[in-house]
Amino acid sequence: MLLGDSSDDVDRGINVAMMELLSHAPHNERFHERLTAYERRVVDDLAAIIEDGIDAGVFRDVDPESTAAYLLMTADGTAGAVMALGMADVEVMVRDRLFDYVGTTVLAEGVEAPPEWTL
Repeated sequence: MLLGDSSDDVDRGINVAMMELLSHAPHNERFHERLTAYERRVVDDLAAIIEDGIDAGVFRDVDPESTAAYLLMTADGTAGAVMALGMADVEVMVRDRLFDYVGTTVLAEGVEAPPEWTL
């Protein structure tokens, strides 16, 4: 699963609620500030993981922040189609392309992707 379990009412409800909050952010400064801080924190946390992977020789020398932003926005952008609209086929296609991207662009040469990935 890329985004949680779309058949689970709680997972789906949380994702849909976040999308609803995001829709108010351009018009509500408090939502905007808090959601921007949240998204920035997630990007920063992912970037730190990527930096650790680069230092360990597991990841290529990619730009950690832009790679983290790409990964997060790919997952976030898929949430609407999957969680709100139930388009499971979109999740499968995005997951496959995302795993391909990570496997060919992020993982260091010679590092094997987990067996459950479809590369």
